[in-house]
Amino acid sequence: MERAARLDTYIKFTEYQRIRSDAFRICDSLMRLKYGDRETTVADFQRLELADTTGLAQPLSIAASTPVMFTPDMPWHEAVEKIDSEYRLSAVRVASLDSLNDDPHIKLGNRPDDFRNFRYGNNLIGDDPYHGTMVAGVIAACAATAGELPRPVKILSVRAIPEGDEYDRDVAAAIRYAVDNGAEVVNMSFGKYLSPHRDEVLAAMKYARSKDVLLVMASGNDGVNVDVRPIFPTCRDTKGRRLENQIVVGASTPDGRVASFSNYGAENVDLLAPGENVRSTAPEGGYDTAQGTSIAAPIVSGVAAVLRSFYPDLSAREIREILIRTVTHFPADEMPVPGKSETSRMIQGRQVCLGGGILNAQAAMKEASKISKFGER
Repeated sequence: MERAARLDTYIKFTEYQRIRSDAFRICDSLMRLKYGDRETTVADFQRLELADTTGLAQPLSIAASTPVMFTPDMPWHEAVEKIDSEYRLSAVRVASLDSLNDDPHIKLGNRPDDFRNFRYGNNLIGDDPYHGTMVAGVIAACAATAGELPRPVKILSVRAIPEGDEYDRDVAAAIRYAVDNGAEVVNMSFGKYLSPHRDEVLAAMKYARSKDVLLVMASGNDGVNVDVRPIFPTCRDTKGRRLENQIVVGASTPDGRVASFSNYGAENVDLLAPGENVRSTAPEGGYDTAQGTSIAAPIVSGVAAVLRSFYPDLSAREIREILIRTVTHFPADEMPVPGKSETSRMIQGRQVCLGGGILNAQAAMKEASKISKFGER
């Protein structure tokens, strides 16, 4: 029973990756039919006309909303190969776990179902720190350019999810570690739809609330309504009450709409922030451009960190309320629903997120100055 419970998350995630890989293969055939043998990019896929895709709504929707930060100029064949290799890696991993001792976490002394001890881990970054480096760069950029004078913001890097293995115990431990080491804002650019130990993660989030720490969560990149299909760590407790120290962020486009890949929800997504073609730091001293709610969330985290630096008397709850209250409302009353379907459906701004708009850092700073005892800084 213990082994079955431990492998359950692996198996379900691998099945999801298989479905995604199949969808990309179908879309690849469509791309070849549409464009022939010429070299194509992700942007070419994004320009496919719905009239050319009759009967392929599901694989198109899966491919269009894949939670991978593809850039528009990425060669299409590389995108297909990347998705397929991720599935094959997971399949090999599941097949190799023939006993409890084969689980790599157990080999490291970490039992994913044992929440009695959170003191584990090491200071090794590991392979491919791309995602975290991009996220950290966005936060640093927001902090460095806010207000008339730069405000230094310290970044505590906690790697809890290498290679997509998102154990609830690692998430809970990372939140507690960040809180205990002085974090006032915790960026959470991750998420999943299965949480075997939801209560333990919720306890860690409530612990953050007790220490007045703001949690900033990415809404996810599957183009789904998270009011209907919750993403974890969820922003509500087991009784459905909202955690007032957690803010959930979706991604917006340069022209002020919700991004086609962004998850949305009138009740469980609070606001949007830029999430397309965002340039940030990359490993080995480089820079790159990426997209996703994983990039939108740290923009909000960076602004929240600046607000807490300028106005330390404001609570996490007050910071969240200010950020939501001061959004720039969408320029249009309606916009296309995220994801791809054969019929063009529209959605109202108030159905996209609670605040009905996009982060406005300047307006948030002005609003905070009116509430804080420190006034305008």
